[in-house]
Amino acid sequence: MGKNRHHKLYSNLNAQINTLGLAPKKLQQLAKETLTEKEYTVFKNRYGDVKSSLEHIGSLFGRSREWARQKESRIVEKIKKRGACGDFEKNILQGYRQLCYEVVKAMSTAKVVVDESRAKDLAEIAQTRMDGLELSVRAYHCLKYTRTDTLGELAKKTEEEMLMYPNFGRVSLNELIGLLQKYDLNFGMDLEKSIKEAKKVSYIIKRENFERISCLKNNLLNEILNKKLGDFELPSHFNYGYYKKTLGEIVQKTEYEMLQEPWIGSKCLGIIKDVLKKYDLGFGMNVQKVGDKYVLKK
Repeated sequence: MGKNRHHKLYSNLNAQINTLGLAPKKLQQLAKETLTEKEYTVFKNRYGDVKSSLEHIGSLFGRSREWARQKESRIVEKIKKRGACGDFEKNILQGYRQLCYEVVKAMSTAKVVVDESRAKDLAEIAQTRMDGLELSVRAYHCLKYTRTDTLGELAKKTEEEMLMYPNFGRVSLNELIGLLQKYDLNFGMDLEKSIKEAKKVSYIIKRENFERISCLKNNLLNEILNKKLGDFELPSHFNYGYYKKTLGEIVQKTEYEMLQEPWIGSKCLGIIKDVLKKYDLGFGMNVQKVGDKYVLKK
C-alpha cells in the first residue's frame, strides 16, 4: 500500500515537470540554471537516466527519506516557476516586438509638422542689439570694451569671464543676469543648440494606427500588471503574504506605504523594485483596476 502511494506521488511530480513540455536536454539546462548544487544533484539522481529512490538520495546526503521527498517537492516547484516565468518573458518580449513594429509602421506613414516659431523668436532675441536696451553706464561701457554688441554674444559668455573684465563687479553682473532672464536667456548658453532644440517636431499618425498601438500597449501593460509577485523567483526569506499580490496592486502603493507593511523591510522592498524595474514600472503609479483590467488614470 505504501509503495503504491509513493509511486503515485512520484508520478504526480514527474507529471508536473512534464507539463513544461521541454525536451530532456532543455529541462536539464533549466534545472542547472535554477537549482543550487545540492538540489541539482538530487534532481539528476531522481529524474536523470538512473532514477534513484528517495531512500538512496537521502542516504547520499546522510539524511532521511522524508528530507529527500521534501527537497524533491521544492525542486519541482522551483523548476515549474522558472519555466512558467520563461514563458511569460517570451510573451512579453513578443508583445514588445509587435508594439515596436506597429510604431515603426505608423511613423513611416506619419505626417511631419515642424513648428519653428519659438526657434525664430529665439534667433531674433539673440540678434537684439545692446545699445537699444536700458543699461547702467558701468555695464554699458564694459560691454562696449568687450565688443559685446548683441544679447546672443552676451549669453555665450560665462559669469567668470565677465568678472575678469576691469571695472566690472558683482552688481553689474547681477544687472546683466536679470537682463538675460527677461528674455529667457542665461550666461554660458549654447545658442545654436538651443535654437535647434526649440524647433517643435510633431508626428500626426492615422487614427487606425494610433488605436492599434494603444490596444497593444494596454494589453501588454495588463498582462504585466496581472502577474503575481509569487510567480517570479524570490528569495526564501521573502514575505510570503505578498506572493499572491499582483504587480498592479503593488505599483499603486508608494515606497513609504510599502515599508509600513508587516515584514516588508528595505531588502524586500529592493527585491520588489528590481522586479518592477525589469518591466519599466515603479511605485506610486496612477493605475486603477476596472473589472479584470488595469487602466492608467490620466
